[in-house]
Amino acid sequence: PDGAGEVVYVAAQCLEAEATGTEAHPFVHISDALAYAKDGATILVAAGEYKENLDISRPVTIVGSSDPKDPDSAALSLQAPEETAIRVTGTDAVLIGVRVEGARGTAVRLEGGSLRLEGSAIEDTVSGSAGLPAVAVLARASGTLVLQSTWVTGTSGTGVLVSGASGSFAGVEVRDSIGVGIALETALGEVTVTDTTVSGSVGAGVRVSSSRVVSDGSTVTGTTADGDVNADGILSLEGTGVAGASLGPSDLTVRGSVLSGNGRTGILCGGGTRTVVLQDNTISDNGLPGTSVYKY
Repeated sequence: PDGAGEVVYVAAQCLEAEATGTEAHPFVHISDALAYAKDGATILVAAGEYKENLDISRPVTIVGSSDPKDPDSAALSLQAPEETAIRVTGTDAVLIGVRVEGARGTAVRLEGGSLRLEGSAIEDTVSGSAGLPAVAVLARASGTLVLQSTWVTGTSGTGVLVSGASGSFAGVEVRDSIGVGIALETALGEVTVTDTTVSGSVGAGVRVSSSRVVSDGSTVTGTTADGDVNADGILSLEGTGVAGASLGPSDLTVRGSVLSGNGRTGILCGGGTRTVVLQDNTISDNGLPGTSVYKY
Protein backbone atom coordinates (compact mmCIF):
# COMPACT_ATOMS: atom_id res chain seq x y z
CA PRO A 1 0.00 0.00 0.00
CA ASP A 2 1.10 3.59 -0.64
CA GLY A 3 2.85 5.12 2.36
CA ALA A 4 3.09 1.77 4.11
CA GLY A 5 6.75 2.10 5.09
CA GLU A 6 8.46 -1.26 5.53
CA VAL A 7 6.51 -4.13 3.95
CA VAL A 8 6.87 -7.68 5.24
CA TYR A 9 5.39 -10.63 3.37
CA VAL A 10 3.78 -13.84 4.65
CA ALA A 11 2.53 -16.86 2.71
CA ALA A 12 1.63 -20.13 4.41
CA GLN A 13 2.39 -22.26 1.38
CA CYS A 14 6.04 -21.20 0.99
CA LEU A 15 9.22 -22.87 2.28
CA GLU A 16 10.03 -21.95 5.87
CA ALA A 17 13.76 -22.66 5.46
CA GLU A 18 14.07 -19.90 2.85
CA ALA A 19 11.89 -17.32 4.62
CA THR A 20 13.27 -13.79 4.96
CA GLY A 21 10.06 -11.75 4.82
CA THR A 22 10.62 -10.50 1.28
CA GLU A 23 8.11 -10.88 -1.53
CA ALA A 24 10.29 -13.59 -3.08
CA HIS A 25 10.85 -15.42 0.23
CA PRO A 26 7.94 -14.62 2.56
CA PHE A 27 7.62 -15.79 6.13
CA VAL A 28 5.38 -18.82 6.65
CA HIS A 29 3.96 -17.65 9.99
CA ILE A 30 2.41 -14.26 10.79
CA SER A 31 4.00 -14.38 14.26
CA ASP A 32 7.46 -14.53 12.62
CA ALA A 33 6.60 -11.41 10.62
CA LEU A 34 5.45 -9.65 13.82
CA ALA A 35 8.76 -10.49 15.52
CA TYR A 36 10.74 -9.21 12.52
CA ALA A 37 8.75 -6.09 11.57
CA LYS A 38 9.77 -2.60 12.65
CA ASP A 39 7.32 -0.11 14.15
CA GLY A 40 4.91 1.16 11.51
CA ALA A 41 5.43 -1.79 9.15
CA THR A 42 2.74 -3.31 6.97
CA ILE A 43 2.48 -7.09 6.92
CA LEU A 44 0.92 -8.44 3.72
CA VAL A 45 -0.49 -11.92 4.25
CA ALA A 46 -1.39 -14.20 1.35
CA ALA A 47 -4.63 -16.17 1.35
CA GLY A 48 -4.45 -19.35 3.38
CA GLU A 49 -4.93 -20.99 6.77
CA TYR A 50 -2.70 -19.85 9.64
CA LYS A 51 -2.87 -22.01 12.77
CA GLU A 52 -1.33 -19.64 15.31
CA ASN A 53 -2.10 -17.03 17.96
CA LEU A 54 -1.05 -13.43 17.38
CA ASP A 55 0.35 -11.17 20.11
CA ILE A 56 0.70 -7.60 18.82
CA SER A 57 2.70 -5.21 20.97
CA ARG A 58 4.11 -2.79 18.38
CA PRO A 59 2.37 -0.53 15.84
CA VAL A 60 1.76 -2.55 12.67
CA THR A 61 -0.84 -3.05 9.96
CA ILE A 62 -1.79 -6.58 8.93
CA VAL A 63 -3.52 -6.88 5.55
CA GLY A 64 -5.17 -10.09 4.37
CA SER A 65 -7.45 -8.66 1.69
CA SER A 66 -7.34 -6.14 -1.13
CA ASP A 67 -10.87 -4.93 -0.36
CA PRO A 68 -11.25 -3.38 3.11
CA LYS A 69 -15.00 -2.89 2.57
CA ASP A 70 -15.89 -6.54 1.97
CA PRO A 71 -15.54 -9.02 4.84
CA ASP A 72 -16.47 -11.84 2.47
CA SER A 73 -13.13 -11.34 0.70
CA ALA A 74 -11.09 -11.76 3.89
CA ALA A 75 -8.83 -14.63 2.82
CA LEU A 76 -6.43 -14.70 5.79
CA SER A 77 -7.98 -17.50 7.87
CA LEU A 78 -6.66 -17.51 11.44
CA GLN A 79 -7.36 -20.71 13.40
CA ALA A 80 -5.75 -20.19 16.78
CA PRO A 81 -4.75 -23.28 18.79
CA GLU A 82 -4.83 -21.42 22.13
CA GLU A 83 -7.37 -19.08 23.74
CA THR A 84 -7.46 -15.40 22.66
CA ALA A 85 -6.65 -15.64 18.98
CA ILE A 86 -5.41 -12.03 18.63
CA ARG A 87 -4.20 -9.89 21.52
CA VAL A 88 -3.29 -6.21 21.03
CA THR A 89 -1.57 -4.69 24.05
CA GLY A 90 -0.64 -1.03 24.55
CA THR A 91 -0.01 -0.22 20.90
CA ASP A 92 -1.77 1.01 17.75
CA ALA A 93 -2.68 -1.73 15.29
CA VAL A 94 -4.73 -2.09 12.12
CA LEU A 95 -6.18 -5.40 10.90
CA ILE A 96 -7.70 -5.51 7.41
CA GLY A 97 -9.20 -8.57 5.76
CA VAL A 98 -8.68 -10.98 8.65
CA ARG A 99 -11.00 -13.95 9.21
CA VAL A 100 -10.84 -15.47 12.72
CA GLU A 101 -12.61 -18.82 12.84
CA GLY A 102 -13.63 -20.83 15.89
CA ALA A 103 -11.58 -18.92 18.45
CA ARG A 104 -11.88 -19.98 22.09
CA GLY A 105 -12.65 -17.52 24.86
CA THR A 106 -11.95 -14.31 22.94
CA ALA A 107 -11.19 -13.87 19.25
CA VAL A 108 -9.79 -10.32 19.39
CA ARG A 109 -8.74 -8.65 22.67
CA LEU A 110 -7.59 -5.02 22.95
CA GLU A 111 -5.82 -3.97 26.16
CA GLY A 112 -5.00 -0.25 25.91
CA GLY A 113 -3.72 1.37 22.72
CA SER A 114 -5.95 1.29 19.67
CA LEU A 115 -7.20 -1.17 17.10
CA ARG A 116 -8.93 -0.62 13.77
CA LEU A 117 -10.57 -3.81 12.54
CA GLU A 118 -11.78 -3.39 8.98
CA GLY A 119 -13.18 -5.65 6.28
CA SER A 120 -12.83 -8.62 8.61
CA ALA A 121 -14.97 -11.54 9.80
CA ILE A 122 -15.00 -12.95 13.33
CA GLU A 123 -16.87 -16.23 13.20
CA ASP A 124 -18.09 -18.86 15.68
CA THR A 125 -16.18 -17.82 18.81
CA VAL A 126 -16.81 -20.38 21.57
CA SER A 127 -16.35 -20.52 25.33
CA GLY A 128 -12.86 -21.02 26.72
CA SER A 129 -11.51 -23.46 29.28
CA ALA A 130 -13.10 -21.61 32.23
CA GLY A 131 -16.53 -22.25 30.76
CA LEU A 132 -17.46 -18.55 30.72
CA PRO A 133 -19.46 -17.19 27.77
CA ALA A 134 -17.30 -16.16 24.86
CA VAL A 135 -16.63 -12.58 23.77
CA ALA A 136 -15.75 -12.29 20.10
CA VAL A 137 -14.26 -8.76 20.26
CA LEU A 138 -13.26 -7.21 23.59
CA ALA A 139 -11.88 -3.70 24.26
CA ARG A 140 -10.85 -2.62 27.76
CA ALA A 141 -8.15 -0.79 29.76
CA SER A 142 -8.80 2.59 28.07
CA GLY A 143 -8.25 1.18 24.58
CA THR A 144 -9.83 2.65 21.46
CA LEU A 145 -11.68 0.20 19.22
CA VAL A 146 -12.77 1.11 15.69
CA LEU A 147 -14.86 -1.47 13.83
CA GLN A 148 -15.54 -0.81 10.15
CA SER A 149 -17.23 -3.06 7.57
CA THR A 150 -16.74 -6.10 9.77
CA TRP A 151 -18.90 -9.15 10.54
CA VAL A 152 -19.14 -10.72 13.99
CA THR A 153 -21.23 -13.88 13.76
CA GLY A 154 -22.20 -16.97 15.72
CA THR A 155 -20.63 -16.05 19.07
CA SER A 156 -21.38 -18.30 22.05
CA GLY A 157 -21.75 -15.23 24.24
CA THR A 158 -21.32 -11.49 23.62
CA GLY A 159 -20.49 -10.35 20.09
CA VAL A 160 -18.64 -7.12 20.97
CA LEU A 161 -17.88 -5.81 24.47
CA VAL A 162 -16.45 -2.32 25.09
CA SER A 163 -15.71 -2.00 28.81
CA GLY A 164 -13.82 0.98 30.20
CA ALA A 165 -12.68 1.79 26.68
CA SER A 166 -13.85 3.89 23.72
CA GLY A 167 -15.36 2.62 20.51
CA SER A 168 -17.01 3.33 17.19
CA PHE A 169 -18.92 1.08 14.79
CA ALA A 170 -19.56 1.77 11.10
CA GLY A 171 -21.01 -0.70 8.62
CA VAL A 172 -20.74 -3.55 11.13
CA GLU A 173 -22.93 -6.68 11.26
CA VAL A 174 -23.30 -8.59 14.54
CA ARG A 175 -25.41 -11.69 13.97
CA ASP A 176 -26.63 -14.68 15.97
CA SER A 177 -24.89 -14.07 19.29
CA ILE A 178 -25.96 -16.44 22.07
CA GLY A 179 -25.89 -13.42 24.34
CA VAL A 180 -25.86 -9.63 23.87
CA GLY A 181 -24.91 -8.44 20.40
CA ILE A 182 -23.05 -5.26 21.42
CA ALA A 183 -22.40 -4.44 25.09
CA LEU A 184 -21.12 -0.99 26.09
CA GLU A 185 -20.10 -0.76 29.75
CA THR A 186 -18.69 2.43 31.32
CA ALA A 187 -17.41 3.35 27.87
CA LEU A 188 -15.12 6.35 27.55
CA GLY A 189 -16.46 9.34 25.61
CA GLU A 190 -19.28 9.00 23.09
CA VAL A 191 -19.66 5.66 21.33
CA THR A 192 -21.07 5.94 17.81
CA VAL A 193 -22.96 3.09 16.14
CA THR A 194 -23.53 3.99 12.47
CA ASP A 195 -25.09 1.91 9.66
CA THR A 196 -24.72 -1.17 11.83
CA THR A 197 -26.99 -4.22 12.00
CA VAL A 198 -27.48 -6.35 15.10
CA SER A 199 -29.72 -9.38 14.61
CA GLY A 200 -30.60 -12.67 16.24
CA SER A 201 -29.14 -11.93 19.69
CA VAL A 202 -30.24 -13.92 22.75
CA GLY A 203 -30.90 -11.04 25.13
CA ALA A 204 -30.51 -7.37 24.21
CA GLY A 205 -29.30 -6.46 20.76
CA VAL A 206 -27.41 -3.47 22.18
CA ARG A 207 -26.90 -3.03 25.93
CA VAL A 208 -25.83 0.42 27.15
CA SER A 209 -24.58 0.55 30.74
CA SER A 210 -23.29 3.81 32.24
CA SER A 211 -22.25 4.97 28.77
CA ARG A 212 -23.04 7.68 26.23
CA VAL A 213 -24.14 6.22 22.89
CA VAL A 214 -25.38 7.58 19.56
CA SER A 215 -26.99 5.12 17.13
CA ASP A 216 -27.45 6.50 13.62
CA GLY A 217 -29.01 4.65 10.69
CA SER A 218 -28.70 1.27 12.36
CA THR A 219 -30.95 -1.80 12.65
CA VAL A 220 -31.62 -4.00 15.67
CA THR A 221 -33.91 -6.93 15.05
CA GLY A 222 -34.79 -10.48 16.03
CA THR A 223 -33.70 -10.55 19.67
CA THR A 224 -35.02 -13.50 21.67
CA ALA A 225 -35.30 -14.34 25.37
CA ASP A 226 -33.65 -17.21 27.23
CA GLY A 227 -34.82 -17.89 30.78
CA ASP A 228 -34.43 -14.68 32.81
CA VAL A 229 -32.71 -12.89 29.92
CA ASN A 230 -35.02 -10.35 28.33
CA ALA A 231 -35.06 -9.55 24.66
CA ASP A 232 -34.99 -5.80 24.02
CA GLY A 233 -33.65 -4.17 20.89
CA ILE A 234 -31.71 -1.57 22.88
CA LEU A 235 -31.44 -1.76 26.66
CA SER A 236 -30.12 1.33 28.46
CA LEU A 237 -29.42 1.33 32.19
CA GLU A 238 -27.20 2.50 35.01
CA GLY A 239 -24.33 0.16 35.82
CA THR A 240 -23.51 -0.74 39.40
CA GLY A 241 -20.24 -1.69 41.04
CA VAL A 242 -19.20 -2.90 44.47
CA ALA A 243 -22.08 -2.97 46.99
CA GLY A 244 -24.42 -1.61 44.34
CA ALA A 245 -22.58 1.70 43.93
CA SER A 246 -23.61 3.59 40.80
CA LEU A 247 -21.14 3.65 37.90
CA GLY A 248 -22.94 6.64 36.39
CA PRO A 249 -25.93 7.31 34.15
CA SER A 250 -26.43 6.43 30.52
CA ASP A 251 -27.28 8.83 27.71
CA LEU A 252 -28.90 7.44 24.56
CA THR A 253 -29.54 9.00 21.15
CA VAL A 254 -31.16 6.93 18.40
CA ARG A 255 -31.65 8.49 14.94
CA GLY A 256 -32.89 7.09 11.66
CA SER A 257 -32.77 3.54 12.99
CA VAL A 258 -35.00 0.46 12.75
CA LEU A 259 -35.94 -1.55 15.85
CA SER A 260 -38.37 -4.29 14.95
CA GLY A 261 -39.18 -7.92 15.58
CA ASN A 262 -37.54 -7.97 19.00
CA GLY A 263 -38.79 -10.27 21.74
CA ARG A 264 -39.80 -7.56 24.22
CA THR A 265 -39.43 -3.80 23.53
CA GLY A 266 -37.73 -1.86 20.78
CA ILE A 267 -36.00 0.34 23.38
CA LEU A 268 -36.04 -0.13 27.16
CA CYS A 269 -34.52 2.61 29.33
CA GLY A 270 -33.93 2.05 33.03
CA GLY A 271 -34.11 4.71 35.70
CA GLY A 272 -30.39 5.35 35.36
CA THR A 273 -30.85 6.62 31.82
CA ARG A 274 -30.36 10.38 32.07
CA THR A 275 -31.35 11.44 28.55
CA VAL A 276 -33.14 9.76 25.67
CA VAL A 277 -33.26 11.41 22.22
CA LEU A 278 -35.24 9.68 19.45
CA GLN A 279 -35.44 11.05 15.90
CA ASP A 280 -36.94 9.56 12.72
CA ASN A 281 -36.89 5.93 13.82
CA THR A 282 -39.03 2.94 12.84
CA ILE A 283 -39.95 1.04 16.02
CA SER A 284 -42.54 -1.65 15.37
CA ASP A 285 -43.62 -5.29 15.69
CA ASN A 286 -41.79 -5.88 18.95
CA GLY A 287 -43.03 -8.47 21.43
CA LEU A 288 -44.53 -6.37 24.23
CA PRO A 289 -47.97 -5.35 22.91
CA GLY A 290 -48.42 -1.66 22.38
CA THR A 291 -44.94 -0.78 23.59
CA SER A 292 -42.23 0.53 21.37
CA VAL A 293 -40.26 2.58 23.90
CA TYR A 294 -40.50 2.08 27.62
CA LYS A 295 -38.72 4.05 30.37
CA TYR A 296 -38.96 3.16 34.05
